[in-house]
Amino acid sequence: ESLKEQNSSLKKEMEQLVETLGNERTNLKKYAEDLEERDKQIAQLSQELQSLRDHIALEKERSDKELQMAHTELHSLQAQVEELKLQGKETGSLENEVMDFKKQLELTSEALKTLTAENEALKTSSSRDTEHLLSELQSSKAELQRLSAEHEEALDASLNRERALQGELDAATDLIQQLHSEHADFSRMKSEEFGLLQGQLESLSGDLVKQLEIVDSKVEEANALQSKLQTSQLQLEKFSAEYSILQDVLLQECGERPPGDMTFMGGEFSAFEYLKWLLESVRKRREALESSLAEKDQQLSSLQDSHKSLEEQFSQALQCMGELLSTGIQNIEEPSRLEEVKMAVDSKDHQALLRAISQCVASVANTNAMLSREAENLRLSCEEVKKKLHEAIIENEHLQHRWQELQESLKKEEAATRLDKSLQTDVEDELSKEKGQEEASLEKEQMLTQIAALKEEMALLKAQLSMQGSGDGDTLNSELAATKLKSEKLLVKLKLFKDKNDMLVKQLNALRESHAELEHSYQKKSDEVSQLESQCCSLQEDLQKALTQSEHTETLALSLDQATSAAREAEAECNALRDRIGELLDQNNRLEIESKHLKSEVADLKEQADMLSSDNEAFQNLAENMKRARQNLEQELKAQHEQHTKALKDLENRYQKQLEEKNSDTAATVALKHDFAQMQEKYNQILYRQRDLEEEFHVVVEEKKKLESKCAQLAEDLSAANQALALMEKQASVGHKTVQEYDLLRQEHQQLQERFHQMKSSQLKAEERLVQSVGLESASLKAKLQEAEKTIEDLKAVKEVAASEEVRRLQQHLDELSQRHAAVMEQSQAKEGRWNQERKQLKHIEEHLKQAARELNTELEKVRSQHEEALKSKLDFQSQMEQVHKDNKALTQQVQNWRSYIKGLESNQGDGAESAEVKRLQMELEQTATELHQLGLRNEEMSVDLNKVLEEKSSLKQLLSHTQEVLRQREAQLLRLQSSPFSREGSHIIEVEHTRQATDDSPDLHSRLEESERQRRELEERVEELADGLRTERQRRHLLEGE
Repeated sequence: ESLKEQNSSLKKEMEQLVETLGNERTNLKKYAEDLEERDKQIAQLSQELQSLRDHIALEKERSDKELQMAHTELHSLQAQVEELKLQGKETGSLENEVMDFKKQLELTSEALKTLTAENEALKTSSSRDTEHLLSELQSSKAELQRLSAEHEEALDASLNRERALQGELDAATDLIQQLHSEHADFSRMKSEEFGLLQGQLESLSGDLVKQLEIVDSKVEEANALQSKLQTSQLQLEKFSAEYSILQDVLLQECGERPPGDMTFMGGEFSAFEYLKWLLESVRKRREALESSLAEKDQQLSSLQDSHKSLEEQFSQALQCMGELLSTGIQNIEEPSRLEEVKMAVDSKDHQALLRAISQCVASVANTNAMLSREAENLRLSCEEVKKKLHEAIIENEHLQHRWQELQESLKKEEAATRLDKSLQTDVEDELSKEKGQEEASLEKEQMLTQIAALKEEMALLKAQLSMQGSGDGDTLNSELAATKLKSEKLLVKLKLFKDKNDMLVKQLNALRESHAELEHSYQKKSDEVSQLESQCCSLQEDLQKALTQSEHTETLALSLDQATSAAREAEAECNALRDRIGELLDQNNRLEIESKHLKSEVADLKEQADMLSSDNEAFQNLAENMKRARQNLEQELKAQHEQHTKALKDLENRYQKQLEEKNSDTAATVALKHDFAQMQEKYNQILYRQRDLEEEFHVVVEEKKKLESKCAQLAEDLSAANQALALMEKQASVGHKTVQEYDLLRQEHQQLQERFHQMKSSQLKAEERLVQSVGLESASLKAKLQEAEKTIEDLKAVKEVAASEEVRRLQQHLDELSQRHAAVMEQSQAKEGRWNQERKQLKHIEEHLKQAARELNTELEKVRSQHEEALKSKLDFQSQMEQVHKDNKALTQQVQNWRSYIKGLESNQGDGAESAEVKRLQMELEQTATELHQLGLRNEEMSVDLNKVLEEKSSLKQLLSHTQEVLRQREAQLLRLQSSPFSREGSHIIEVEHTRQATDDSPDLHSRLEESERQRRELEERVEELADGLRTERQRRHLLEGE
């Protein structure tokens, strides 16, 4: 039976070893699959990063092209505005139109500023996104390298473990073979001893028959005791073998070895020292596990806080999405969808909210498509109008060329008049004067004819342009303004809506991925369970076959024992055997109780080994997870710090740009004032010139002098108007124009051209009238002088209004810059408040960790006290074992003396002496029986003490199992929280110092495990030596009792 139990235990251990090997292989396969998945994820991230970079580059190119187009259009519009302003100086009825035009220019400049600000914001956001993705890619690459290194280390460790387990299996098979050989030798020796005893019994005389019968009965009792002792020894060997194998597996998995000072080659065996060392190692492991448990508790609390904060943020995001949708739907004027969105937000139904969002996006996309079509139509119409305007500009250039020719002719006339003045002083040159007058008259007639032709052409162009552009321009401008406002509003709302929709889609994808991963892991676990069940069934079948084979050998040995015992029982007395049988039955019951207790201990040790192996794996996984969490947190802190520094730099750059713009605005105001002063000086010069001309008018009577003075005055007015137009062009270059303003300027240009032609026609008519009559000419000259004064005053007023409006615009720009600066300062203050809150949270976590460490210290002190009590009991048990060794030595000495005395009796046989010697031998046998009984009592006491120690050990195991279960639960919670999708985006905070302490404690744990492994091996060697000593003593005792 003991061999069967031993074989079954060895087979179970083999099964467990095979299961552990299979588990390790499956874990390695999973690890390789995880690495492949992470490689795929990194490749996907790199592809997404590249696509984002390309998209950002395309957007930048588009925005740059649009800005260039806008600038070119603005420059063209500015040129047209300058031309129109030159014409506007000649007429005073265009003041209101010019004011409207300036207001529109300011609006377009503000719109362009907003567009540039949005472009800058898009560039900054894209740069931030690229930097964030680059940091994530670098972290994933580092993690992949670390995982590959860990994978290689795990493969090496698994190979080493497989080799060690194979060696242990070979050692176990050798041990089984040794046990079988020892059993065969023992049966052979037993048969030989039986033959010797029979020969001795036949040689003895009839007088010693009774004593020999008593001796045989004693021998039978000794054989029974020996069988019991053998069974107990086999159980002890089985227990030691199982314990050694389990401890080897456990400590090799943990990477520990027993200390080198516990050698078993010489010296006495000390099992209590081994138990002391084992309990010390268990206590240290428990301390390490409790410390890791405290850290896990703290991390769990922090993760729970972060989970709550993430849930709050998620609820806020949902509310914001609902509000945004409601506002967007209100703007779109769809009450039915507004009610659906409100119902989804109130019920917190994510699917319904997403459906409403998708519907709103579709409706907004449809409206945006309609608006884009309308804008395309308007763009085509604007292009047609631009073509017509381009043709008008070409014609205007032609007219300006003719006007320059007229100015040259006027200059020639002035030169002629000067010659006439010089000729008036000289009476001798009258003939030359008459010739010059005739030439001047001819040139004047040619100029008049050219002016009339130009007036007719300008009138025709004006009529054509007014007929084409008057009807379409107003409608197109109004429609463009309305559609642009609507499209800008819708674009802003669409951008906000798309951002929030992208956030929700990312969160949903993360949740789906986590759900898929959990299902995949569940399927893997179920497959592993099915494989383990199939392996268990196959191993049970193998075990049954082995049991059937071992039963045959055991039946043969039992048949031999039964034959020998039957022969002896036939010769022995029944009365003496009955009493002894009762005592042996008691001893058998005790030994069965001890065997049951040892079996339960073996089961507990197996459970402990499994728990420690699983705890070791969980602890390694926890350490890896903590390292990863620490690296992620450090990277997040670095990224936040970089973002903070970048934000500060951006704010400083913006502030400097604003200061530069302010300085440029002040310089522009100074330039405007300077230009205004120059205009006033020119105005004064014109007044002085006018007075001079009036004086010349009174002096000069002739028509040529009056006409020449009029032409000179008009030329001077034209030069002043050209200078004023150049100044207005400089002012208009500051603003930015749009397509709508371009159309308005074109219309104004046409109107000004028409008025210019009208003025020219009126001027020509007046010149003709002046030619006809001198009186009418003087009156018309006075009227025109008055009109010129009015136009100068009007231009002065327009200039003052323009300067005031420019100053007001600059003041508004400064106000906007100050408001932006205040907003930036508020944002920086809010960020500082967030940093302070995070620091407070870190302090709170540190206090919580300190409190948990104090509680763990108290629990460790309790465990130490229990451990000291167990050590005391071990010392007592050790002293008792030493006493048993001494008693065994004394008994062996007595048996040897008795053997030598029996040999002397055989040599000297006598009648009287024999009876006395027989009595003395009976007394000695009784003494030996009493001593054996005392030894049995001592063994019982020692077994009771051992039971107490084992009970204490089981209680410690229960405590350890409880702590391990708590650790497993918390590790599962931590893994769930770490695998949740909100942990990547949430603001969870884990203390980095505690993870470092956990990693620092891992080498201490490995050193302790190595020490426990060494002590275990030394104890195994000591147990083997004791087993050999017990076997030899039993054999000697059996031989002595048989003799």
